[in-house]
This record gives sequence, C-alpha cells and structure tokens, in this order.
Amino acid sequence: AYANLENWRQHLDKSFSLLEIYKERFGNTEEYRRTRARLLANSGHYNQALALNTPLLSENPRDYDLMHTQTRALLKSNRFKEA
Repeated sequence: AYANLENWRQHLDKSFSLLEIYKERFGNTEEYRRTRARLLANSGHYNQALALNTPLLSENPRDYDLMHTQTRALLKSNRFKEA
C-alpha cells in the first residue's frame, strides 16, 4: 500500500524500492505483480507492464484496477485499437 502512495506522489524510485522489500518478505504474490504492473505502466515501461498485467487480467477480466492498468499501458504505448 505504501508503494502505491509513493507512486501517487510520483516518487517512482521509492515505490519500486518498497515493492522489492515487499517481494523479499512475501514473495512473488499476485498483489506484488498487480502493483508492479501498475508502477511500470505509470513510469513508462508499458511492455513490461503489459507482460505482467495481461495474464492477471485474463484470470480476473472484470477487475477494475487491472483493466485500468491495461488500458493505460496500451494507450500510452499507442496501441489504441487494443485498448
């Protein structure tokens, strides 16, 4: 949750650092992958974000947060038809 706050505040380096601490403590959980995809999409790493988010969205097609991450990454990477 703190990584999301730092992301909102545009402290992306701190967000990624906090997220890696989370991963060390709790592993490569779904929550970790969701948050990492969101951070990647917000920081301009659209293809990496899509690689993490697309499988999650396939499993949870009605999840608003996953849809938002997917749409943001697709639009920002100029893949308008897919968005």
